[in-house]
Amino acid sequence: MQFKKSLIILLAFVLIMGMFTGCGKAAAEPANTESSPAVSEGSEVTPSAEPATEEVSQGVTDTEILIGNSAATSGAFAPIGLPFIHGIEAYLEAVNSAGGIDGRKIKFIHYDDEFDPATTAQYLEKLLFEDKVFSVVGHFGSPCIAATLMDLEDSGVPAVYFAGGVADLYSTDDPERTIYPVQPIYSYEGKIMSAYAINYFKATKVAIIYTNNEAGINTFEGIKEQLATYPDITIVAVESVSPGLTDATAQVLKVKEAAPEVIIIPSLSAELAPVLKTMEQQGVTGIPVVTTYSNVSSVFVDSNYNEASKVMENLYGLGWVDLESNPKVWEDFVANMTKLGYQDELNAYSATGWIAGSFFTEGVRRVADNGQVLNFKNYMEALESAPIQNPFGGSISYADGMRTGTQQMVLSKVDVNSPSKWTSVTGFFGIDDLK
Repeated sequence: MQFKKSLIILLAFVLIMGMFTGCGKAAAEPANTESSPAVSEGSEVTPSAEPATEEVSQGVTDTEILIGNSAATSGAFAPIGLPFIHGIEAYLEAVNSAGGIDGRKIKFIHYDDEFDPATTAQYLEKLLFEDKVFSVVGHFGSPCIAATLMDLEDSGVPAVYFAGGVADLYSTDDPERTIYPVQPIYSYEGKIMSAYAINYFKATKVAIIYTNNEAGINTFEGIKEQLATYPDITIVAVESVSPGLTDATAQVLKVKEAAPEVIIIPSLSAELAPVLKTMEQQGVTGIPVVTTYSNVSSVFVDSNYNEASKVMENLYGLGWVDLESNPKVWEDFVANMTKLGYQDELNAYSATGWIAGSFFTEGVRRVADNGQVLNFKNYMEALESAPIQNPFGGSISYADGMRTGTQQMVLSKVDVNSPSKWTSVTGFFGIDDLK
């Protein structure tokens, strides 16, 4: 494997999985359509009958495409939700200021669900059946996604980019799905964590500490599954922590006694921070720790380094975007964020919003380039017609029912002298590359 070292800004969403709920809903009927009655199989069509014409789907007019989402822009998750929304707005500003796509500008509406799944469900119904959006772009937060995914798919409205990695987003052979995830999905990230732990650190003894919730369990299952593929690897300790814990002494002491060569901790920041601080207090230092991309942010390092500096000198995390790979995209991102007054939010969270906007509009561009009518069918076929390039590195294919999110990730290490507080130590690799 060929390694590189470059400064990256790694994208993270600190999202906590909740209960999986949801119920079916009748499919949304496209607005702006007056299609001819369907012709049953085997019926005759008289020569004088005019051919049916394709119509645009709901949310589309001659001059506008309406999209929307709900996300937490107040409350505890506002520091994530606000810049995410502003990143979407900034990308759409770039598109609209250049004249839009095929004569249409994109209008984006947003509701604040305060990271509450019940509120998300109410706003999703409004978006689908009252506002009649053409697409839900940037469905936000694992518990909110989990509680509404069934309703969203039942509606038939395309959904592009999910700010969360819940397992139900994942599929490899279901071409009927109307969802298009971009971020890494938890179970797959767990597999890549294991692949890096074994191949980069050459470890044979592995300890795992995970959070006992849906996100943590999904990631843990991926870790175990991948470790099982390696001969001569021993899992010497497995410990779980509860969401919201403040002390992890019992778990850390058991891991210390097991003497692992690498520790994998897929927990989100709320649980990772007390685990690392307890490790510092108990002298569990000098051992590489691998964590999820959700913790790879300057905010996490700045908040916790003083109380766990020795442990964090060996803290590694995954990432799925390298903003340094495309300086022109970064310049456009900064310029449009600044144009809208969001220059103080040039961070990982707003960059993910920019990516969400990019993935959505790529489908619209393809429909326009093909000279087709902008409706659900043509749009989804366009998304699936060829891999879509992430503006900051990598690409994703939705062909043949693939709904797997990002499949290649980079390994980075805490570096307090870097502006992002992290520096990459590898290139972008998938599981098959790390063998």
